[in-house]
Amino acid sequence: MHGAHLNQGHLKFEERSSLVNQELIESNSDIVCLQEVDHYEDFYGVVLNSLGYDSVCESRRGKDSVCIAYKRDQFELVKKIGIQHDDLATVYDSNEFKRGNAGIICHLRHLASKKEFFVANTHLHWNPSRDFVKFAQMVNMLKQIETMMDK
Repeated sequence: MHGAHLNQGHLKFEERSSLVNQELIESNSDIVCLQEVDHYEDFYGVVLNSLGYDSVCESRRGKDSVCIAYKRDQFELVKKIGIQHDDLATVYDSNEFKRGNAGIICHLRHLASKKEFFVANTHLHWNPSRDFVKFAQMVNMLKQIETMMDK
């Protein structure tokens, strides 16, 4: 937003973590997708677990992670795959695709209905001058979902 002022304090983990914790409690969502998850071991994983979630994460080159959490009393994990979009550098023979982005896909089963479905979460490259990278990453995610559906 043009002219909007971002409270820089919200970027600090101490403030941000309490806001995220509050949002998780208030939303009481069945499934949660988070990006740029830092402090998983000492905060997010603990909080999610205490709220009744199981969670899986995929690291973005060790910086932070993308995460999918689901209520353990409602869903079970059938399968998950982690995706490192940097692998596209080999596919396209170009280091332009090494941007440290990752994704994760979960194949979940609803315990009551036994219906199965997929949840995907990814951190895509942000730079508008490199939209081709973002597009390739999205295609990569869709291909991985298709591969999971075929198995």
